[in-house]
Amino acid sequence: MFNAHDAMPDGGLISLSATAVVQDPGTVVELRVVGMTPETVLRAFDLFFTTKGTGLGGVGLPMVKHFAESHGGRVHIESAFGSGTTVILRLPAMEARQD
Repeated sequence: MFNAHDAMPDGGLISLSATAVVQDPGTVVELRVVGMTPETVLRAFDLFFTTKGTGLGGVGLPMVKHFAESHGGRVHIESAFGSGTTVILRLPAMEARQD
C-alpha cells in the first residue's frame, strides 16, 4: 500500500480488500490491491524496477512474490486497459484452533 501510494504522486485510487476463498485443496486468504498502470504491470516483478523518482526501490513486489511462493501461495497481476490493475496475493489459510 505504501509503495502504491508513493508511486502515485499526483493522486489516484488505491483499494485493498481481503477475503477467504475456498478452493481445492483448501482455503486461501486473498488480498487484492488495485492501482497500477499497464506499463508498470509489465515490469512489476523485476528486481529494482521502481516508479519512484529517486532513491533505492524495486524490491517490494519481488519480495512479496518470494514470500508468497515460499509459503505455498502465489501472487499475480490482472490488468485490463481502461479498467485498472489488481495485484492478487493468495496465501494458504490456517484453520482456527479449537482450544
